[in-house]
Amino acid sequence: MGIHVRVIISMECPHYCVCSFSDMSFGCRSNLSILSRLDNNNTKSITLHNQDITVLPKASFANFVKLVSLTINYADMKTLSVDSFLGIYNIETLDFSHNSIVYIEERSFYDLQNLTRLILYNNSLEHIPSIVMNYLNRIHVLNVGMNNISVPFFGKCYRNLTVLQVIIMNNNPIRQITHFDFVNLNYSNLNQLDLSSCQINFYIIYSHFYMFRNIQWLNLANNIIEPDNIRAILGSFAPFKLKFLNLSFIEARHFGTHTSIFSLFYPNRIKSIDFSGNKFIRLNQEDLRGLNKVVTLNFDNNRLKYLNIAASYIALKYLKLNYNSFKNTSCQSFQIPKFITKIELNYNKLDIFDGKCFSPKLLWLGLSHNNLKLLKNIDTLKSLKVLDLSGNFLDRVPTMITYSQLEYLYISGNIIRALKTEDFNGLTSLKYLDLAHNLIHTIEPFTFTKLNSLSTLMLDYNPLTHIYNDTHYKSLSNYSSSHVHIYDYLTASSLSMSYNNLTDQSISGIFSHVSFPNITYINLTGNMLRIFNPAVFLSFIHLKSLNLSGNSIRTISPDSFTHTSPLQSLSILDLKGNNITCECNLHQWLIRQFWLLKNSFDLRVEKTCSAYHNYNNRTVTNNTFDFFLKDEFCSKLYMYKAYEKIFNID
Repeated sequence: MGIHVRVIISMECPHYCVCSFSDMSFGCRSNLSILSRLDNNNTKSITLHNQDITVLPKASFANFVKLVSLTINYADMKTLSVDSFLGIYNIETLDFSHNSIVYIEERSFYDLQNLTRLILYNNSLEHIPSIVMNYLNRIHVLNVGMNNISVPFFGKCYRNLTVLQVIIMNNNPIRQITHFDFVNLNYSNLNQLDLSSCQINFYIIYSHFYMFRNIQWLNLANNIIEPDNIRAILGSFAPFKLKFLNLSFIEARHFGTHTSIFSLFYPNRIKSIDFSGNKFIRLNQEDLRGLNKVVTLNFDNNRLKYLNIAASYIALKYLKLNYNSFKNTSCQSFQIPKFITKIELNYNKLDIFDGKCFSPKLLWLGLSHNNLKLLKNIDTLKSLKVLDLSGNFLDRVPTMITYSQLEYLYISGNIIRALKTEDFNGLTSLKYLDLAHNLIHTIEPFTFTKLNSLSTLMLDYNPLTHIYNDTHYKSLSNYSSSHVHIYDYLTASSLSMSYNNLTDQSISGIFSHVSFPNITYINLTGNMLRIFNPAVFLSFIHLKSLNLSGNSIRTISPDSFTHTSPLQSLSILDLKGNNITCECNLHQWLIRQFWLLKNSFDLRVEKTCSAYHNYNNRTVTNNTFDFFLKDEFCSKLYMYKAYEKIFNID
């Protein structure tokens, strides 16, 4: 159980709560008694989760004069009673989703005349709320999705709801709709209708939807609609303002016998159509004729093998063709409009990619998770900014000398074994290079020399063991990035070198050649480190977080504990998955870190030490790390040694 409260003033956090004063939120394990601890004059938002509340007590929130949002989820409520919301006149959002509400009493919303959003998603309602809506003249959004509504009839009271804009009714067992279901709706402002996943077997006539003249967003996904009925639906909306249409997962195989169902749109305003999750095998030019202003077409998750839509759809910019059955992109089987700037062909069956039939204006190309071994004519796509080739069978970096505009290149998950000096020549604008999850064991000198704009280089999960000591690495100290991976010698804020075969010697060699003045986070997870030697991190003067988890570290270098240690700024140290031996020198340094950082040092270790040794080799039966940190013997020894040093005691 929990309760979440957002207020507009700062207040003391109750001891049983988790509080965030930045956004004035409180997460507590409590019941309604927590309400008595809140500022009645300033609380604006209250959220309760997992409370065992079946009925709200009378006027529970009447004292919260500025309350504008009330949410009670997962509370097993079954009824909303007439006096539940007395006195909260300023409420704008009421969310009772994920309950068991079956019945709403007639005058339940009498005091909620400023309500704009009513959310009753995932309850047990069998009818659209009717009489209770008489008092909600300012309602904008009504969400009754995932209930037990079988007849979507909107009563006469809806005629007065002139500002209603959004109706969400998805995941109800509606199955069939009639003209009379919607006749009482006021259509002047209604612009969004969601009837997805309602088990509807559409038999459509024009009169079903003719009144929705202002609808801009229509979702009919996951129903069963025959091609001719698709035509009828589109015909109903064609003269109006429809911009987004979702007909995904409707068991469609083709567009019917008509020349083009989309030619009905005049004037054509539709900008986005989603036909994903259907059974289309072929898409022809005539199928899409009339979509003069469509910007985005989504045919993901179909069975497409052939594409011939090279007509001049002057507005089409984004084409999604993921999860289909394309085997090649030859001009005979793959023809697309020349104005497209973004294409996604991820998760297909492509063996060969031929860029000859693609527009030279293409900016984004997704080819991940195919069977690609060869790329042909890819150098013709000179405007590309993003290229995704991850998850294929490429054994070398494709030749892209002319790609001066390319900024993001993803080649992870291939079978590349070596990086050559000339692989990235010409990529002067490249910012992000992902070569993780390959078989790279060799990087030739000066491989990254000409990547003048590079900020992120990912080489995680490769069998790398060392790096060449060429002078170029010293010249890469004037770049910046938010997250930099192995061999990314930049003035970045974080550096990740996880899951390679790096040893203590190779790490020392890498870090000794370059300065990293801005690094605050280093990740060396899953390598072959055996010793924790802070001297290795001498260049990281602002290091705050160090992740050494999943290595084979057993001992800590004595250099860790001197006043000249490079880890004076460290606040997080992760040593999980190592076999740390608890010794007094480790204890001394940890205590020092706690003191320097005012007890905010975050040490992440296993619950127990692999071994526990004191200077006099006394036996310790309790070898938990918590006990180790509280060991008075190590503390006294540390103080005595400091005393010896200060007064030069022999």
